Amino acid sequence: MSLESIFDIGDTLKQIKWFLGLSFQERSTLMNNIKTRKSGDAQILQLLTLGRDLWLDDADGTLFLTSPDAPASREIVLNYNWSGGKYNVPTEATRVEVYQIRRSDRTLTCGQAFNAVGRDVDKMSFTEHQINKFCKKFPDWLAQKGASTFFLLDSGNEVVVADISQYYDSTKGNGRTTDLKLTINSILHGEDCAVGSNRLVVRKR
Repeated sequence: MSLESIFDIGDTLKQIKWFLGLSFQERSTLMNNIKTRKSGDAQILQLLTLGRDLWLDDADGTLFLTSPDAPASREIVLNYNWSGGKYNVPTEATRVEVYQIRRSDRTLTCGQAFNAVGRDVDKMSFTEHQINKFCKKFPDWLAQKGASTFFLLDSGNEVVVADISQYYDSTKGNGRTTDLKLTINSILHGEDCAVGSNRLVVRKR
């Protein structure tokens, strides 16, 4: 269900009941998002998880993106002077949202894409452990066919983008096995973040 379809003429009773069941804050956020986003090709993001609850379990902060058994990083590329470890703290269970980047503009940066969500960085970002949990629990919500899924990592002093993309590893057993590649970029990097069918994942308030 897209943002635009909620208030189309001919809304179903189910959609109306879903909207009335939202909290006041959720309704306000939804209405603000609809008002501030442009229609057509100029619209940057589409909320894919609208009307669905995706929960990440609590995490103790012990699984890092560089851990040997980390599901999010079979291959690691660092385009930024990044030192992992400071992005991990214990976290409680939290809801998440997945957005599709709709604007096919090569000049769109990751910073602009995340800014279109309309929240402060600390309310969207994840720990390394949470990103690993997402990749393991919700692999079908990751962008497919080599496209990227972007997450924010915020240590309080700096923000980086974790870019998770799928690739095929033909060296494992019979046929090709899907693995995940992790790329770490500065928030200012990523001019090609709108290419393909890339996605953003953020924490839901």
